[in-house]
Amino acid sequence: MQAVAMPYPRVHRELSGAVRWDRALLALTLLAGVVSAILILNYSKFPDPVWRFDIFVYLLRAHDLAGSALLIFIAVAAYLPRTRSAAVGLVETVARHVWLVAGALFIGLCIAMFAVVQNHPLAGDEALVLFQSKAFAAGRLTGQFPRDLFFYLIPGHYQEKWLVASATTGAVASVYWPGFALLLVPFNLIGAPWACNPLLASLSLVLMARLATRLTGSTEAGGWAIFFALGSPGFTAMALSYFSMTAHLLLNVLFAWLLLERGVRRLTLAGVVGSLALVQSNPVPHILFALPWIAWLARRPDGRRNLLALAAGYAPLTLLLGLGCGVALNPGTPVEAIEAVLDEIELVLVLAVNPGWGGQRFIPSTFDRLARAKEIVGRSGRRVLVGVDGGITRQNVAEVARAGADLIVTGSAVFDGKAAAVNARFMLDAVRAH
Repeated sequence: MQAVAMPYPRVHRELSGAVRWDRALLALTLLAGVVSAILILNYSKFPDPVWRFDIFVYLLRAHDLAGSALLIFIAVAAYLPRTRSAAVGLVETVARHVWLVAGALFIGLCIAMFAVVQNHPLAGDEALVLFQSKAFAAGRLTGQFPRDLFFYLIPGHYQEKWLVASATTGAVASVYWPGFALLLVPFNLIGAPWACNPLLASLSLVLMARLATRLTGSTEAGGWAIFFALGSPGFTAMALSYFSMTAHLLLNVLFAWLLLERGVRRLTLAGVVGSLALVQSNPVPHILFALPWIAWLARRPDGRRNLLALAAGYAPLTLLLGLGCGVALNPGTPVEAIEAVLDEIELVLVLAVNPGWGGQRFIPSTFDRLARAKEIVGRSGRRVLVGVDGGITRQNVAEVARAGADLIVTGSAVFDGKAAAVNARFMLDAVRAH
């Protein structure tokens, strides 16, 4: 073993700097905890009682005030010499056994779903999501209410504000975006919708620990991330609910983790995850979370190539949401089949390959099918886009554009090795030329 001598002034400066940073971080944490507690008490008009019908103010005082106190306790326990070693030892233990902690959390949250919230949606928003998910699980897009009881079951102020409902047919659907309701479907099918958010929260805990370790290079940071997450009322309370916030958290943290991994496939997968986050009841949380990460990605080497791969992941679901309802015509499906649904769609996608795997050759008869689809749409007077998907290459993209396709979908031909940006630019130039 070799000893390395370090001048005393340098050692003193480094230790003093570390102490000063410790004190500064402790002071900021204490200030944040105290200020948040004051704001909560002021907003909830302390010492006046808060009634449960004012649910958000009630939860603010009941949960977030305790969260502020817990934040202060964790910070002080980590700083004081008498408790620091024990606290750091516990953090390191947790960081080494992330999956074990996540498993214990899942079991605890599942028990709490019955023991604490009685496996019951406590807010109307939760009931709407659970209702919509049960309709999806039954193979339907809407629920069905008895028409003669319609106005008794659905208050007037709920119609169009919380529910889209038809008094004529009795069909009822939630106004919220369907992403989280779809996530609940498999849990509804096995009769355990109560397990969805506990599972998502447990997986989020693992990803937060991994992300903290990746960003700092310290395993201990992953342990601290776990403790601060468990100490957050927002984390635990949302895990014991049917709100979509826990799904937002999991998808956004997974999005960030995939961005850090980089590589074309990981970035494309990050885009897919991001598009799923957009449809979890509300797109705003993911937009606010993703924008700084996307700006960071754009400033990295190969920024354009990285953004193109990310956009490719976002594209399918984003286009679907933007274009509305559409139909895809398999090569063996008669084009005339679209005539029966033209009044209900905005897109006809003519498949130039048999669905199942990428890299197939373009079926030449697609050009005739495209022309026939354009003719039927034009005769109807409807504004319906007609696109082509499958077998698109650098050699045929111009010909497909000349044939009148409004939308051209390609995958394998763009993401070919490391020339994705070059391939995409070539294809865009070919399309614009026609």
